[in-house]
Amino acid sequence: MKKWLRRASMVAAFSMALGGGTVASQMSPSPAEASLSAFNCVISVAHPHASHHVSGTINVEGRVDCGQRMESIYIRLYLHKQGGGDWAGTPNSMNNASYLKANAATSCSAGSGQYWGEARVTAVPPAGWSPRSASGSANGFVLPLACGDPLTSGDDPDGVGSNVVLGTIRFEPSEVE
Repeated sequence: MKKWLRRASMVAAFSMALGGGTVASQMSPSPAEASLSAFNCVISVAHPHASHHVSGTINVEGRVDCGQRMESIYIRLYLHKQGGGDWAGTPNSMNNASYLKANAATSCSAGSGQYWGEARVTAVPPAGWSPRSASGSANGFVLPLACGDPLTSGDDPDGVGSNVVLGTIRFEPSEVE
């Protein structure tokens, strides 16, 4: 519960910093259950880091969370290195889901440098929402990274948490005629 509250407060703080007045609930109701209030699909990208799961790799993770079931969600993550190097992760898509994640990685042989992640998302909401399909993207922070060096491992260097909300896709109730 504390983790959810911390995440919700980070989303609210980010939205307010960008001039937004409110943040859509992470548990947005369907059009039939609510007074047809809008909702957002939130795109976040983690800090790139030396992988804890696959030794000898640099990776980045990203996710999209719509807070309600969508007809379909698609996400593809990219790992970029300044001065050259782009690695596309395996695309991930799912029908009748509210949340989806993906990652991208490269070998540590790519060398030390400035790395960042990019998430590209397409979401199709259930009937009754507009637009019928929307896409968005988000770029993570550019961070120095070297495998095996604890000072530049990319593990939460600025104390903001491993996932930072960097983009949203907004859906509004469709006009009823």
